[in-house]
Amino acid sequence: IRGARGDSAIDVRVAVSITDGWHIGARTPGVVGIPTRLEWQLPKGWSVVSEAWPRPEAARVGRDSAFTYSGSLTIRASLVGPRAALREPVQAVLSYGICREMCIPGQVTLRLAR
Repeated sequence: IRGARGDSAIDVRVAVSITDGWHIGARTPGVVGIPTRLEWQLPKGWSVVSEAWPRPEAARVGRDSAFTYSGSLTIRASLVGPRAALREPVQAVLSYGICREMCIPGQVTLRLAR
């Protein structure tokens, strides 16, 4: 996909699979849980134009609500920047809390496969 003025645009999907019986916190998990974050590491001149996350599941925790993901989810993003810089790596760091009885922080660095 091409952008304006010689820029390029790419659509990226980050697919996450969560082991049965476990969940991760949403971007805004409520008063409990660890938020899931996606931090982009882009070539110079590139930026994130849009990022779309699926709607999380709501669960009651005492008198509060927690918002989580279980099973699988796909985060979609559109990136734009100069075509020449696309030879450099496009990466994202996904940080999360994987939870069952308690939450364990985790982090993984993802690299765009081309």
